[in-house]
Amino acid sequence: MKRLVGLEEEISFLLKNFSRIQNEAFYGFPAEEIWRRGEEIGQEILVFERLPRAMNFLRQKIKEDRFIKNGLSVMALEMTAAKGRFTRTWVASKGGLWLSLTLYDDLIPETKGWLPIIIGFALTETVQAYGIPARQKWINDVWINKKKLAGVLIEKNVCAGESWYLVGVGLNVNNFLPPGLPAISLKELLGEELSLLEVAAKFLLNLRKYWGLLKAYEIKLIQEESLKNPLPEIFKKFSDTIGRYVAFGEDLTAKEEGRGLVAGINHLGHLLIELPSGSQIELFSGEIQYL
Repeated sequence: MKRLVGLEEEISFLLKNFSRIQNEAFYGFPAEEIWRRGEEIGQEILVFERLPRAMNFLRQKIKEDRFIKNGLSVMALEMTAAKGRFTRTWVASKGGLWLSLTLYDDLIPETKGWLPIIIGFALTETVQAYGIPARQKWINDVWINKKKLAGVLIEKNVCAGESWYLVGVGLNVNNFLPPGLPAISLKELLGEELSLLEVAAKFLLNLRKYWGLLKAYEIKLIQEESLKNPLPEIFKKFSDTIGRYVAFGEDLTAKEEGRGLVAGINHLGHLLIELPSGSQIELFSGEIQYL
């Protein structure tokens, strides 16, 4: 496994020098607090020329290093054994953003459901910064013109009694995509190659912002139980899921569990779906397909 220290330093430099929120407040929370709580994301960045699978690398790292940093980010220019949900194939060839990171599992029940969604916020904002009007499909896929730009996989890892989230992100940037896939890259949309390191730094910066907001909200919620959650408003800004008629299920390639109209999203990050019978259910996991 060849480490690319020069690229690590360049991403860290970009991350440090990109502009942050300039306002004093962000969705009612002090910007300074958001950045302070979010700065653990990408506080250590490792870049490799090639890995079989970045999540497996992090799983081993947690096992071997009891002082591993929260927010440790591992990026590979190419992965040879990548996978998506339910072991679906994910082609992670050179040119794409293939990044995984560790997050300690200390979220309270009221905020746990938002973790996968805020990863989608960060990805969608990163893509939109290049002038691409992509939208987030619940939970966290990023799509445009019925083609997928980015996806997220989150796995739990328990080691020595400590629980971690392993977050894997895949964003098609300059990589070649096999014909026939319902996917597209930023290069194809823009007609030019982008700096992969710049895209990585923008994503980490955006994730710092939304992770910091989630943690700031969580701390204040413990003190004020009636506190309004700002995250549903952000979801409506980035997503086109609400108002759609969808099929839903834990694994839609295996079984469709039902269909209905997406009426909204609640304070827990659960999707509210109105069924043809007139009843309403909360969807907190699984996947949806627009119909």
